[in-house]
Amino acid sequence: MKLLPTLFLSSFLIGGVLLAQDAAPTPMPDLSNEFTGVVPLSELVRQGVITQEQANKIKGGAIGIEPQVKSKSFVKSLTISGFSQFSYAYIAPHDEALPNPASTSTFYVPNLAFGVAADLGSGWSTNITANFGSGFSSRNYLDKAFIEKKFDDIGAVSIGYNKAHFGLEQYTSSRYIPATDRSIATSYFTSSYSRIGAGMFPLSTGGLGTTRLGLGARRLGVFWEGEIPGVDGLEYFAEITQGFQNFSAPATTGTQNQLGYSGGVQYSTKWDDGKVTVGVNGTYMPEGNSLAVRNAVTFLNKSNAIAAIDPFVQLKVGDFQAIGEFLGAYVENGRATGTSGPLSVSGYNSGSATPLGANVFLMYLFNDTIEPVFRFSMIDSDQAGVNPSVVSQGPAFGGAVPGVAPGTASPVLSPLGIGFFNAAQSYYFGLNWYILGNNAKISAGYERVQFGGRWDGAGFDGPDASEDVIRIRAQIVF
Repeated sequence: MKLLPTLFLSSFLIGGVLLAQDAAPTPMPDLSNEFTGVVPLSELVRQGVITQEQANKIKGGAIGIEPQVKSKSFVKSLTISGFSQFSYAYIAPHDEALPNPASTSTFYVPNLAFGVAADLGSGWSTNITANFGSGFSSRNYLDKAFIEKKFDDIGAVSIGYNKAHFGLEQYTSSRYIPATDRSIATSYFTSSYSRIGAGMFPLSTGGLGTTRLGLGARRLGVFWEGEIPGVDGLEYFAEITQGFQNFSAPATTGTQNQLGYSGGVQYSTKWDDGKVTVGVNGTYMPEGNSLAVRNAVTFLNKSNAIAAIDPFVQLKVGDFQAIGEFLGAYVENGRATGTSGPLSVSGYNSGSATPLGANVFLMYLFNDTIEPVFRFSMIDSDQAGVNPSVVSQGPAFGGAVPGVAPGTASPVLSPLGIGFFNAAQSYYFGLNWYILGNNAKISAGYERVQFGGRWDGAGFDGPDASEDVIRIRAQIVF
């Protein structure tokens, strides 16, 4: 019967070593090998925790120990999660007017994310996630960071850095999108804001167009996710954020100093083997296309707004899924301009554009393992311009030569020119292999991207171009 007190005393002493390191003069046992929760008795004897005689009385050669961690905080639970994606891409461009740009063949790391979420109880929580992907290019590595307070049966409010609700494919995590990469329409509407050539006047063919709208995506602000008590499946979202993406300071974003507003509403209903979700998102950026340009001649500063809408539908019937999304925007003074001079720069008085975009997905899952995917995507920029190197991440095409003013010389196309187009469309055919569900997945796909109506210095009347894209992606989620 002396054995039980001995075991109790041994466990008590070991627990004291683990939980009170500051107060205990005895050092922790050296467990440099992988700790499995089992400590050899010889190690306890060597450290002086028990005597050899006591060890001889214990049956077996080891004792199991369950380590305990004492916390002085209010943390109820910690959740560690992340995912890694490693990709290969081959992009072959085809130019109908100029020599083809060089093809691209490369490996890259689109996402390498690691995050920690802490639940403090009483509805309070926080989430900090870093992402070291995007090919390790120069970027802000913070993926999201926010503090959240949940209210029972009402919703949750958070403040910090997160994705706004605009662009269904954009705010869906990369680990869940059906294709190997996001579509050209999503890239055009939600990639970081850009205007080609806005600082080149009056030495070039004008300011050119607003080639990326910079809507949605990651922003600093206040986010609300709400539900209506008694109405199952109805959710709504509202966000007040910075007027620009990421952590860019106002000095580097032109005059985008006003707050932006985003939100949406969606309704979901289920039946035996299916589910449908319909919703609409919207955003308004009072200075989304604002202009701040200075050169040796003059200084231009003008506020231009962007407003956009994003209705969508998701349908699942058995193993079949379909997703449809429409994107439309009003971009104040967003059109490209072909007239030289400071007052014709895009963003000043070039005329407003109403670009449109759409995404359609069709998928079918066989045996919970193999999933063919088809996606159609399109952009009509309404003379704002589409930059191929942005929307498809491929090589840049040539275009109008800078410095040739329309009306004074015939527009000249050159590999050194700025090649952008009025419209684009793409067809994607892919296959997903779910090895361990979505946690271990390999995806491969081919995409044909076509660009129409090249900017030739006077308008979008130049020759077309296209790209053939092959991508392969391996993914692990934990």
